[in-house]
Amino acid sequence: MFKIITRENINSLLLGVVALLILLNGISTFRNNHIIIQNNQLRERITLAKQVTASVLTRIIQATDVAVRGYAITEEEVYINAFEYLYKKQINIYAEIIDHLQALNIEVSSIRKLESSTLSYIDFSMEMIEQVKVGNTDKFKQMLEEGRGDELYEVYVAASNEVFTQMDQLNEEATNSYDTALKWNKWLQVILLITSLPTIVSVILRIKKESKGRNKLYEKLAENNHTYLFNPGQTADDKQHNTLENVLDNSIQNMQQASDFVTQIADGDYNVQWNGLNEKNEALNNTTLAGALLRMRQKMNDIKEADQKNLWMTRGLTEFSKLVRDHGQDFKSFVNQSTTYLVKYLNSQQGGLFVVSHNNTTYLQLEACYAFNKEKFVEKRVEVGQGLVGQAYLEKKPAVLTKVPQGYTQITSGLGDATPNCLIVMPFQYNEKVEAVFEIASFDVLEPHQQEFLTRAGEFMASALVSLKMSKQQPEIASEAQ
Repeated sequence: MFKIITRENINSLLLGVVALLILLNGISTFRNNHIIIQNNQLRERITLAKQVTASVLTRIIQATDVAVRGYAITEEEVYINAFEYLYKKQINIYAEIIDHLQALNIEVSSIRKLESSTLSYIDFSMEMIEQVKVGNTDKFKQMLEEGRGDELYEVYVAASNEVFTQMDQLNEEATNSYDTALKWNKWLQVILLITSLPTIVSVILRIKKESKGRNKLYEKLAENNHTYLFNPGQTADDKQHNTLENVLDNSIQNMQQASDFVTQIADGDYNVQWNGLNEKNEALNNTTLAGALLRMRQKMNDIKEADQKNLWMTRGLTEFSKLVRDHGQDFKSFVNQSTTYLVKYLNSQQGGLFVVSHNNTTYLQLEACYAFNKEKFVEKRVEVGQGLVGQAYLEKKPAVLTKVPQGYTQITSGLGDATPNCLIVMPFQYNEKVEAVFEIASFDVLEPHQQEFLTRAGEFMASALVSLKMSKQQPEIASEAQ
C-alpha cells in the first residue's frame, strides 16, 4: 500500500510541475506583452514631443518675424494683432514642451534658455514695432540688421538638437528593451520545453508500470494535455485509443509544435498557424497553451502592424515637412509638389488641391491636380457650399465616400476610365480656419491611419499657405503704398 501511495504522489508531483511551468509561461508572456505595450507608448510620447518642439520654429519664430516685417511694410493693425496673439497664446507652447520632456525625464534647461531668448526676441520685436509707429524707419532698419532672429534661430537649433538627441537615446533604449523581452520569452519557452518533455515522458513511463487503473491514468494524462497543451476535440470513439503510445505521441507532437510555433514568432513570422486548430475546437482551447500562443501571436502581430503604421506616418510627415520647407517660398511649385507627394505616398491615383481665394467673394480655386503619375492643368472654380468640396469648406469636416456615385469623378489611364472605390474630401485647417480643400480618389479604400496622415499633413500645408499668402501680400501692399 505504501508503495502504491508513493508512486501516485510522484505522478501527481510531476504533473504539478508541468502545470506550474505552463503557469509561469503564461505569466511571462503577459509580462513581456506589457513591456512591449509600454515601449510603444513611450515611442508615441517621444514622437509627440518632437512634433511640439519642432512647431516652435513656425508658430513663434517665423510667425513673429512675419508679423514685424508685415507691419513695417503696411502699418496695418492686423499684423500687430497677430503679434499680440503670438505673445499671449503661442508662447504657452513652451510649458507644453517642458511638460512632455519632464514626463520623459529629459533635461529642459536648453528649452528654458530658448524660452528666455524667445521672450527677449519678442520684447525686441515690440520695440521695433514702436519705432515704426513713431516713424523712425532708420532705427527700425538698424534694429532689423542686428540679426536677433538669426541668433534666436541658432538657440532653437541647439536646443532642439539637444532634446532630440536625448529622445533618440530613449527610443533606442525602448527598442533594446523590446528585443530583450522577445529573447527572454523565446528562452523561457525553450526552458519550458526542455523541462516539460522529460517530465511528461517520466510520467508516462511510470504509468506504464502500473497494471491497475492504467486506462484511467491514460485518460487523465490525455485530459491534462487537452487542458494545458491542445484540445483537438475528441469523440467517444477517440477516447478508446488513449493508449500510452498515442498519448505520448500527442504530447511530444504538441510540445514540438509549441517549440516550432515560438521559434517562428521569435523569427518574426506572425502568420504561423497551430496545426489541427479549427473553428470546431477553437472554443475548447481558450485556456490551453495553443490558445495562449495564438493570442500572444495576435497581440504581437497587432503591435507590429501598429509600429509599421506609426513608422509610415512619421516618415511621411517628416518627408512632407521637408517638402514644405524646400518649396514653401514658391506658391505654384509648393502646391504642385505637395499634391503630387500626397497622392503618391497614399498610393492613390488622382488628387486635386482647392485653395481658398477671396476676390469680392470667397471661393475655392483648383490650384493643383495630379493623376496617374502626371500633373494635370485644369481650370476649375468651386463656390462655397457647392458639391462635396464646397460643403467640406463650410462644415470643416472631411467627407469619405467608399461608394462613389457613377459619373461623379473618373480616374483616367491608358486602359480607359473607371470610377474610384474611395473618394476623400479633406479640409486643410490652420488655427481652426480652412485654407484649402484636398480631394483624393483611389481604387483602394484608405485606412484610418492613412486618413489621419492626410489630416496632419493638411495642417502643415494650411500653415504654409497662410505664410505664403502673407508673404505675397507684403510686396503688393508695398507697391500700392508707393
